Amino acid sequence: AAVPAGSTQVYVSRFTSAGQLDASFGAGGTAIVNESHENCFANGARGCPTTVVADPDGKIYVAYCLAGALSVARLDQSGSLDSSFANGLPVGLGCNFFYPPPRVQLDGLGRLVLLGTSPSGYVLVRLKPDGSLDEGFGEGGEAQVPFAHVQELRRLFVGGLAIQSDGTIAVGGSVRLEPENPDEPETQCAYTVARVTESGHPDDTFGNGGRVLGPMITGLCGGGGFAGRPDGGYIDTVEAGSTSGTGGPLSYIYALTPTGELNVGFGSRAGWQPLGLGATLDVPETVIVTSDNRVLVGGIAEDALTVGLAIERLTPEGLPDLSFGSQGISEEGCKSSSDHTTSSLAVGPDGSLVAGATESDASGVNACVARWSGGAE
Repeated sequence: AAVPAGSTQVYVSRFTSAGQLDASFGAGGTAIVNESHENCFANGARGCPTTVVADPDGKIYVAYCLAGALSVARLDQSGSLDSSFANGLPVGLGCNFFYPPPRVQLDGLGRLVLLGTSPSGYVLVRLKPDGSLDEGFGEGGEAQVPFAHVQELRRLFVGGLAIQSDGTIAVGGSVRLEPENPDEPETQCAYTVARVTESGHPDDTFGNGGRVLGPMITGLCGGGGFAGRPDGGYIDTVEAGSTSGTGGPLSYIYALTPTGELNVGFGSRAGWQPLGLGATLDVPETVIVTSDNRVLVGGIAEDALTVGLAIERLTPEGLPDLSFGSQGISEEGCKSSSDHTTSSLAVGPDGSLVAGATESDASGVNACVARWSGGAE
């Protein structure tokens, strides 16, 4: 349906396994979550970054940015807004993530954890199952994310958050630093991870006071994906973007132990691995770790004519899985000449992979969904 002129709509569409809109959901397969005359961002950028998660009972949580503030709503299985959900997010919680969608997860007790921004930095907020603010978390329901302080920091990109079985919450991403020499055009970047305890305080058993900052690499540095591993460790990706003109890998993937050290048994570089070997995975945006420790990286690949979705699969040892796609990468999703701005990835109950993206051109913003059969096996 067309969006009314001068308004912004946040909506959720549900598809059948055959890829058709599910007519039993919302109105003809689409549920309107919010309609406003506000832009998602103050600069008028099109498309609202949105994240959708579902609980085991089929309730659907929708987190989105509107007028620069983080909002959340809950739908029932039919796509109707759940009026019993309290929506206890603190007033003024921001979502200045540059381009990724909001970072949201449900923990094992049905509590919703969201990452937002405040004048003092990144903060985690936890809502109880009824939507009310969990004031026993952090300080009055908010926990400051203890990212490492870097004097030369230009920008921090949040790749995601991960909740482990012990209740600890980690937030991972990458940082971009100014060059040491002002005349040097190249910047440096590194992965960074911060972790808080289940109660919302810096976890002193992780890294240095609850924070880890990786080794510096030269490149433009951008966003990436982040996920937990079944052993309690983590996977973090960094989009480096070579600036030297010599080519080579554009992105890297790192594995960390549960206490924040590099997992030296992962990848070909004692804890890390270049992404995109044999093909081009330009922008890694989401990471999934399967129960058998395989790693799936979803992102955007482009060539001179088209832009599309790409998935790279790595073995539990962190090496390209050559049984998947071409040299471990499949680039067959949603190819077009439009600009793809964000992407997401999920594993279906049958092991299939489902990826989605937003496409934007002069006509507006559209959504695209693609499915790969058996990709998680």
